[in-house]
Amino acid sequence: MSMLVMALAVEGPTDERFFQPLLQRTADDLLRQRGIGTTDVLDPIVSRFPPDSETHAQGILWLAQQFTGYQALVIHMDADAPSVERAMRERYTPGLQLVHAARAAGMDVCRHIIPLIPVRMVESWMLADGLTLCTVIGTDEDAQSLGLPAVPHQVEGIPEPKRVLAEAVRHAFGANRRRQRRANDLPQIHESLGRQIRLDQLRRVPSFVTFETALASAFVELRLIEPER
Repeated sequence: MSMLVMALAVEGPTDERFFQPLLQRTADDLLRQRGIGTTDVLDPIVSRFPPDSETHAQGILWLAQQFTGYQALVIHMDADAPSVERAMRERYTPGLQLVHAARAAGMDVCRHIIPLIPVRMVESWMLADGLTLCTVIGTDEDAQSLGLPAVPHQVEGIPEPKRVLAEAVRHAFGANRRRQRRANDLPQIHESLGRQIRLDQLRRVPSFVTFETALASAFVELRLIEPER
């Protein structure tokens, strides 16, 4: 049995709680469906962008140097916009170019770097599976009554997904003061969603498909999975 060792760079604690288990589950699922042999996915090591980096590009280069021995480095950044193109062009691609230049110059860097860029922000993906969100919150309300989108891809059109998530949680707990205190436990909700959100629902969200496709391409190059037919 081989082992897959990945690193995950995130922007903040919310991202870590949600993305670490989600990354492991996504990798596990790819390996289960298309794996060559048996591979054990270790818990991704989580890091933050260095606070003293002047640009995202320099931060990506620093991360690639820190995780040179890892098979893959996943870089998270929120798009903060209706599409991922601007974040890719202005923040991710320049960093990838620095990494390629460093490798060409003989420096040790992680060879497989994968962008993870939700449209708007991480909370948009959390809204993609209303059924699981209701289960995690512990409410008998349905997704529609909580103001959640009817179909997963609509989450990318929500201008303020963080507000929508917070309002859904508050609405679910209603006027009961004891239950309302649980509405402040968003960190636990984020982590539970990362562990339970259905991948088939996320695969109906274009920005998640972009991420999973990039992850699968890296796994093909690493000879961990078969190319898609």
